Amino acid sequence: MNSFELNKVIGAVLASCLVLLSVSLISDSIFAPVRPAKPGFKIEAKQETASTAPAAKTETAAPIETRLASADASKGKPETRVCMTCHTLDKNGPNKVGPNLYGVVDRPRASHPGFDYSSAMKAKGGKWTFDELDKFLTHPQGYIPGTKMTFGGIQNPDQRANLIAYLRTLSDNPVPLPKPTTPAAASTAQKQPQQSAQQQSQQSAAKPEAATSLDSLLANADLNRGKSETRICMTCHTLEKNGPNKVGPNLWGVVDRPRASHPGFDYSSAMKAKGGKWTFDELNKFLTHPQGYIPGTKMTFTGIQNTKQRADLIAYLRTQSDNPVPLPKSAASASTNGNTQKPPSQQTSGSAQNRPRPNSGSTQEPPQQNPSQ
Repeated sequence: MNSFELNKVIGAVLASCLVLLSVSLISDSIFAPVRPAKPGFKIEAKQETASTAPAAKTETAAPIETRLASADASKGKPETRVCMTCHTLDKNGPNKVGPNLYGVVDRPRASHPGFDYSSAMKAKGGKWTFDELDKFLTHPQGYIPGTKMTFGGIQNPDQRANLIAYLRTLSDNPVPLPKPTTPAAASTAQKQPQQSAQQQSQQSAAKPEAATSLDSLLANADLNRGKSETRICMTCHTLEKNGPNKVGPNLWGVVDRPRASHPGFDYSSAMKAKGGKWTFDELNKFLTHPQGYIPGTKMTFTGIQNTKQRADLIAYLRTQSDNPVPLPKSAASASTNGNTQKPPSQQTSGSAQNRPRPNSGSTQEPPQQNPSQ
């Protein structure tokens, strides 16, 4: 090969390299990935408009001092299931999506070590007094615009009081309760007899959870209560038809849906390997203890221990479908005997009459811890 032919070969190679380099530079400039400033998931929540904001509701609610006087800390403990989606409650617990909440009552705002608070929270200042917690938990984004907390809030004033009363007990030195603003509330605060061990054993023995089948509970489920339970789900899921996936998949039509099948969601390997369908029984087992039933699932929610609450939630999820799955046979037969389930908007006030009445003699002592938790 003479020098002329060699020069042509070398020239062709160099030209090819220049073309490849040019294509690479052009494609990088067009399709350059946008990297987030801070890695992580963004949990989006529906923003309430001025017409639906709960601020107007708080005007008629009794002062927090009055509600705390009759609050039941044991009823506040189940409410923390919502909190535990993004927080830990135990002493020296780690930060998660939100900071650890042990000792949060009367703690300076934006002060827990190791958590990266929003600028809005830092600028707010002050302490988490009973009143400040009550206002914040009513509508977090409305009270502190710009906070990282995307939870929609608790609209029921008594539920907020019960939750705050329980959070107060999570401390080495619980803050004293404020003085009630009315004589009637003060009288209620003084009536706090402690239940004897015999009374507690009688109450626990009276609970029908262990003896009642899921089919029977579904037949008598309270869809209004089930709808309220979805507040927990909506922290990480959407429920409406064709709703987007969030931290978890959309739950429209989830009952009897094949597991790990919703389009566009990246399921864990454990969930994919489990297979099968989300039958009533499978949902009940999973919602009792997600990580225990499917180790390795991405769902960090700790579960619902109350069997009746799970049944109410599953019964409501069943209605979130174009063609709701029929109830189990035993449940369906019970429904035909005068207990036909209807969507919450169609239910009469009769279901509310079956709700247990609050115990006026509740105490502010911390609820008994379950050794298995």
